[in-house]
Amino acid sequence: MIVDGRDKLRTLVDRWAVAEGRTNSPLAALAFYRMSQRQFCTKAVVNGVTLAVVVQGTKGVRVHGLELAVEPMQELVFTGETTLETTCQAASDGPYLSLGLTFSPETIVKCLMALAGAGAPPKAERVPAFVSELEPAVLDALVRLLGCLDDPVERQLIGPLAVEECALRLLRSDAAAAFRSAVGKDGDLARIEQAIRFMQSNRARALSVADIARHVGMSESHFAHRFRDVAGLSPMRYLRQTRLDHARTLMLSEGARPSEAAARVGFESASHFTREFKRAYGAPPADYARRFRAAAS
Repeated sequence: MIVDGRDKLRTLVDRWAVAEGRTNSPLAALAFYRMSQRQFCTKAVVNGVTLAVVVQGTKGVRVHGLELAVEPMQELVFTGETTLETTCQAASDGPYLSLGLTFSPETIVKCLMALAGAGAPPKAERVPAFVSELEPAVLDALVRLLGCLDDPVERQLIGPLAVEECALRLLRSDAAAAFRSAVGKDGDLARIEQAIRFMQSNRARALSVADIARHVGMSESHFAHRFRDVAGLSPMRYLRQTRLDHARTLMLSEGARPSEAAARVGFESASHFTREFKRAYGAPPADYARRFRAAAS
């Protein structure tokens, strides 16, 4: 029997969305959602560029002043640091199911540079959010991404490739206008990539926007503006998020204690780390690690 890709995606999301509300996945950038009844005005602060796909039920979204309706097997792409308001409606024969995938700035920059190098024509138009039918190529990449989550080796090797493929496919579609600003416009993309690498390799240091801008040879104001244009969030928010993501990996993969993980990624205050981690992942670090291990066992 031939199984449609949409059925595969629906089955995989249903399997991973184990709890009512949000379920975090083994990948920090990927989350699943289940709602058994209508939920009004769920608010969440989002950062960067995000792909949301409804696989069952419907969703109404208010973002950047726009009112959008997302039907089953439609994709919503939105960008920027903003508050997302949603109304989720379950289907007549099952719960509301969806996934959310947030693209890291390094993924965006890498894909933008690759497309520019391949001669892809730029799309100058900019819109803050975009809804369309789920692209078949994006659907296939998402099925591969979710299919590798169980295997730690495949998750580490294939997962990033599937995420990059999703970004590349979206950047070549009409959804590109939601987060693409200057493919091949000038040399700033290379400098933003250099800045991201610098922040990643020095995440435990106390860095300022001026420090990073100086490292890549840009003025502070121009660097901050161009970083937000390309990555969809501010440099300092990105640095904080990459610290939190790395701390999460240290706790889940290496068994590091929250205080140890906080110190290793550059948080001087354990209480500040706990507060920011809870804001990002919905639970204090110790509780999050304990629940995640229990769910995986």
